[in-house]
Amino acid sequence: MFSSLKEKFLNVQEEITTSLKNLKFDRHLPGSFKSNKPELNDVNYDAGVELLERYQNYWSDLHKRTEITAACAYEVDDLITKLHQNYDSQCKKVGQLSNSLANIPQLIHGVQEVCDLILNVQCQMDETNESLEALQDIVDTQELREKQLDHRFQLALYQERRLNELEGLKVKLMEEHLEKVKHFEQRQVSRLKERQAVFQEAFEEDLQHFKLQGSIPKVTGVAETSPTLEEIELEEDPFVLETFLADQEQKKISSNP
Repeated sequence: MFSSLKEKFLNVQEEITTSLKNLKFDRHLPGSFKSNKPELNDVNYDAGVELLERYQNYWSDLHKRTEITAACAYEVDDLITKLHQNYDSQCKKVGQLSNSLANIPQLIHGVQEVCDLILNVQCQMDETNESLEALQDIVDTQELREKQLDHRFQLALYQERRLNELEGLKVKLMEEHLEKVKHFEQRQVSRLKERQAVFQEAFEEDLQHFKLQGSIPKVTGVAETSPTLEEIELEEDPFVLETFLADQEQKKISSNP
């Protein structure tokens, strides 16, 4: 708008300047050209200059005012631009706020879903914790059973070792018993042989006496009849042997706890 007004003032100035030039040109025309016009003695030839000066002053003042107005218009335009930008920014912010406010129910629903999910996760964590505790109990029970089985196995090995030792002790004691019985039998056989030799010698003496005198000498005392080797029978009492072995085992266990 200001640019078009400025152009109009410039056009007016050009027209005034052109008119003044034409006026000056008429004043300098030769007399032949002036003879056709009536003579005007009362014409003020400086009126155009004064009018031009007046219009120039008006135009200069108007031009200054126009420049001031244009500067103010630029400032107003800049202010309007800034206000428009601020308005657009505020509109965008209001739109975003409106969208955010419109999304509040959805946000509340999402928060509720998250709360429900957290509650579900908490329940699952509690169930998992209970399952872990039950699993720990099972593991402890299994470890206890394994320890019991290991202790039973060790006890079985110990019992087997003790039984083997007991069996070895039984065999050893049996061998010792048999050895003692053998020595006892050998002593008995030796004693029987000695007595048999004595009886054989007495029999031969009686036989020799019978051959010489024809009679058997009378025995003053009744001799104790001793059984022969064939008549001797060793009586073995297994209960006595078992009792002896059990006593030996008990003593050995007491000495080695």
